[in-house]
Amino acid sequence: MMTSKNRTPTPQRRAIGIVRVSRVSGRDGESFASPEEQRQRIEAECERDGLDLLDVIPEMDVSGGTPLEKRDGLRTAVERVEAGEAQVVVAAYFDRLCRSLKVQGELIERVEAAGGQVLAVDVGQVTNGSAGQWLSGTLLGAVNEYQRRTTTERTAGAQAHAVARGAQPWARVALGYRRGADGLLIPDRKKVPIVRRAFEMRDNRRGDHTGRPALGARQRERDIAGDITVRGVLGRFDPNARDRHGQMTGGVGARNRTLKEGNNQMLHRSLSTLPDTAHAG
Repeated sequence: MMTSKNRTPTPQRRAIGIVRVSRVSGRDGESFASPEEQRQRIEAECERDGLDLLDVIPEMDVSGGTPLEKRDGLRTAVERVEAGEAQVVVAAYFDRLCRSLKVQGELIERVEAAGGQVLAVDVGQVTNGSAGQWLSGTLLGAVNEYQRRTTTERTAGAQAHAVARGAQPWARVALGYRRGADGLLIPDRKKVPIVRRAFEMRDNRRGDHTGRPALGARQRERDIAGDITVRGVLGRFDPNARDRHGQMTGGVGARNRTLKEGNNQMLHRSLSTLPDTAHAG
């Protein structure tokens, strides 16, 4: 008769947590508790189930409808299960995993093919193991996708209405403006001269160490409306500039780092010739 001393202990299953927020929109502090709350629920569930939580991967500003191959966090979790590093992908809520039946199907298929498990704290295991389990998961997934689609439609309509009345429907106010009590954008008198100067510098290539000639009108429009923005111009002269995710954005690459200080001084000299205030015209 086999005694308990001869039994091989069952290895502890390892899990990867996913925390997803579809839109950060500049929120922070106590008003932005969702990521931490999701993490706490994941940690508590892993403790109850005896799972070894290896990592919790955050996905900020990621839509639930984003394809799996473009979801760096969720894709990484799936790949770690496929590599045998973990056995469970866990999220606090089912809709934090995804809001797309296509993504849901690929997620479950790949994880279960590797012998793993998809777990949502609010609904339990999400699986295609039986016909009933597949039906339950598909219905929940369809509801999640429906909510995402309707929210997108309503948001688009609200944004169009706001733009029609001259209001900016996004949290981040364009540089050089401030938001009035009625939601309309009002030129910021203190920043107007800075923005004007930045546009002039970008338009005429003054202060651009590359020495490239002035661009044609059409190309200038594409540059300003595209990836080369006024914020980018200002960031060129600020070696400590960071985006809203805290990533460094100052300068234009490692080869130009030695020029940052000189460029910064150049910008300050240029701005010092402008009046302290300017009338918005």
